[in-house]
Amino acid sequence: MSESAALQEFDNNHPYPDAVGLKSLFKFYTVSQSKTQHLRDLFVDGKLYHALPRQFNDPFECKPNIRWPTSPDELSSLGEHIFKEARARGSTATEARQTVSIIMSEPKVSEGRVTNSIRKTFNEVRICSFTNCKKNLLLWSYYTNSHEGICVEFDAEKMPISSAYKVNYSDEYPEIIYPTPRDRRVLTPALTKSNVWKHESEFRTIFTPEAPNQPNNDGQSLLLEGNEIKNIFFGAEMNDSEKENLIRLIKDGPFSPNFWNTSLSRSRFKLEFELRP
Repeated sequence: MSESAALQEFDNNHPYPDAVGLKSLFKFYTVSQSKTQHLRDLFVDGKLYHALPRQFNDPFECKPNIRWPTSPDELSSLGEHIFKEARARGSTATEARQTVSIIMSEPKVSEGRVTNSIRKTFNEVRICSFTNCKKNLLLWSYYTNSHEGICVEFDAEKMPISSAYKVNYSDEYPEIIYPTPRDRRVLTPALTKSNVWKHESEFRTIFTPEAPNQPNNDGQSLLLEGNEIKNIFFGAEMNDSEKENLIRLIKDGPFSPNFWNTSLSRSRFKLEFELRP
């Protein structure tokens, strides 16, 4: 597959919100005493926290299968890549050729080192997860302590939310052929999950603090401007005192969202939303 075709395939699998007609993305939060600082960071300081892969509830997160090149064309490309990398680090042409020879003659050793290096890099990626629907009963149950928390509606037409990639759900385990691409395709393992998670309809913003040209961040969170939050939906089982406390907290920050009460339908398995006066 050509590089342009591979990039097009990535864009088809992982479109931005606007490419699929979405103007909002949603994120669910637990509201509890232990989460107060987390919520203050978001609503008062405008810090959108991004977790490390090991903090997610899926143990397969960001653990791609690394495949060492095997075909003649792949091995030729690998040799060229190693040579260019060595030259970029200041090696002479002769030294770079020697490096190529050593690495290519010890594929098992080199493959192990490369695998460890790539997995270490993915372990340091920062990820924030969103969904395309506020009505998902399972997400309310999973991520808001059984409807006692909140759902936050973010404006998907504003950065950094507009740069969220859609997660692709598949039965095929993500694989990287070394050398890895130097473009957005390298994010594929962080944007591929098993089909069992398909009901989450997830989008993700991603950054790596140490990499060049990253969005404005503090190493753990992307920094918001103050106009990215549109609405706050209180869980159907959330008590009134917690709602009032959260409203006071949010009014201390730069955001001006609308607040909504959520209730359980009396006749159907669905949620109903009512704007608070």
